[in-house]
Amino acid sequence: MAKRLRAIVFVAQKGGAGKTTLAAMLAVAAAQSGEKVLAIDDDPQGSLWAWGDRRDGNAQTGERLVVDRLAADRMRHLPALLDALAAKGFTLVVLDTAGVDDATTHQVIAGVDLCLMPA
Repeated sequence: MAKRLRAIVFVAQKGGAGKTTLAAMLAVAAAQSGEKVLAIDDDPQGSLWAWGDRRDGNAQTGERLVVDRLAADRMRHLPALLDALAAKGFTLVVLDTAGVDDATTHQVIAGVDLCLMPA
């Protein structure tokens, strides 16, 4: 039986709360546990994407972990994107957002299964 795709977003109204670190570590742990993970960086700073670029080809997670960027204006298409990722066999999407309360963050929150707010 195929696993259902789940999507988790890390949000906070300020930077420096630990969203990127938690998103990266969750993505790695999930991939090491056999999940096929896409970590999406929606923060203009691009810290999660830069981290993913530095670890490209990591032997511990192989092809089970992909890190990419997605521009804020594309987030309105998140439901369709999640459907397409499920069709490609992804089982988990982890999203890292900017430290702001804006329309993009609200779109992401509305489209995921779980919203985590580091404190």
